[in-house]
Amino acid sequence: MIRIITKNQEQFLESLILSRQQSNADIESKVAEILLNVRQNGNSSIFEYSKKFDNFKLTAKNMRISKKEIKKAYFSADKSFISALKKAKKNIEIFSKKQKPKSWEIKLSKGMILGEIIKPIDSVGIYVPAGNYPLISSVLMNSIPAKIAGVKRIVMCVPPSFKKEILAAAYLCGITEIYCIGGAQAIAALAFGTQTLQKVDKIVGPGNIYVSTAKKLVYGSVGIDFIAGPTEIMIIADKGKPDFIAADLLAQAEHDENASAILLTTNRVLAEQVQSELSKQLQELSTKGIASKSIAKNSAIILVENQNQAIALANNFAPEHLEIFGSRKIISKIKNCGSLFIDEYSCETFGDYCSGTNHVLPTNQAAKYRAGLSTEDFVKKIAFQKVSKKASVELAKISAKLAEIEGLEGHKKAAPLRYQKSKN
Repeated sequence: MIRIITKNQEQFLESLILSRQQSNADIESKVAEILLNVRQNGNSSIFEYSKKFDNFKLTAKNMRISKKEIKKAYFSADKSFISALKKAKKNIEIFSKKQKPKSWEIKLSKGMILGEIIKPIDSVGIYVPAGNYPLISSVLMNSIPAKIAGVKRIVMCVPPSFKKEILAAAYLCGITEIYCIGGAQAIAALAFGTQTLQKVDKIVGPGNIYVSTAKKLVYGSVGIDFIAGPTEIMIIADKGKPDFIAADLLAQAEHDENASAILLTTNRVLAEQVQSELSKQLQELSTKGIASKSIAKNSAIILVENQNQAIALANNFAPEHLEIFGSRKIISKIKNCGSLFIDEYSCETFGDYCSGTNHVLPTNQAAKYRAGLSTEDFVKKIAFQKVSKKASVELAKISAKLAEIEGLEGHKKAAPLRYQKSKN
C-alpha cells in the first residue's frame, strides 16, 4: 500500500532524490572495462559480450540486420498496430517540425551582421532497449526529431531479444542501419566504432543502468542526449477522479521498481480515496510485481498545507512528468518539469505514445536545467559575424583595450592591425 505522508514532506523528497542520484562505483568499473575492450578490440569484444550477457552467438555476418528482414517485419505486422504507429508518427512529426530551430541574422549596427546557421548533426545512434518492456515507441520518439532536423545517417542498436515490432517501427521511420547489439557494448560500438559499425557523432535513447553509465562515460568522445534515470511522475490535485490519479501513478510505477509516483494534495479525503483505488488497481495489473515494489519503496501521497507548498515541492523535485488536476492558476508558477499534463483528461500515457510531445525526458532533477528531447538536440548552432572595414574600427579599439587588461598581447596586436589597416 502506498504511504500517506503528513509531515517532513521536504525531507522525504530530498532523501528520494539523493538515493536516485548516488552513483555505483562497481557498475562504473565494469562498464569502463567493457568500453575499453570494445575500443581496443572492436568486433571480437562485441561477440564475446553478446555471448556472455545475451547468450547469443553474434558474428560479423549477423551483426547488422538485413534490410529484407526489416521490411518483412513491417509488412507482416498486425495492421492495427501499424495504424496506431502511423497516427503516433504523424503527431510526433507535427510537434517536432514546430520545434525545429531556424537560421537567423541581425544587423547589430551599421556594417556588422551577427547570426546563427543551423546545421544537422551528421550521424546519430539510437539505443532501443528490449528487456522486460521493449520500448517500441522509443524508436519513434528518438528517430523522428532526428529526421526532421535533417540527420542523414541514423543508426539503431537493439539487443538480440528484440521484438519484430521494433523493426517494423524502424522501417516506418526510414531506419535501415540496425545492429543486433545490446547493453554497454552497444554504446561502446556506437561511440568508438568497430570493424563492422562506423562510429556516430551522438548517442540517444533510454536503457538500464549499464547503458546509462556507458553513455555517461563516453560523453566527450561523442555527444549524448542526457543521463536518464528511473521514471518519475508527480501529480498535483486537490480534486479529481481517484481512479484517474491512481491509474496514472501506476502507469509509471510499472516501469521499474526504482520509479517514483507522487501525489501532492491538500485534500485528505482524496488522498485516502486514491490510496484505496491504487491498491485495488494494483491487484489487477499483470505488472504488479514491479509496480508494487515501486509503490512501496519510492512513492507516496503527500498531504500539503496549501497549493504554494505543492508548487515549491514540485519545482524542487523537478519531475520528469507533472500532471495538474483542477486549478490552472498554478501553471504559471511551475518552473521545473520535463513535460506538463494539464487537466484530468491529459493522461500521461498519451505523452508516452502518441499525442506528439516527446517522451524522452530529463529525470533526477535534470529538468531544472534542460528540456526533453527535441529537434534541437540533433542540430548545431553555428554563430557567425560579418564585419565591414568601417565597423572594424570601433571593434578594434574595444578589443585592444580588453585584451590589454587581460594581458593577452597577441589579441591586443591583432585588433589594432585591423584598425591600422582600415586607415589605408
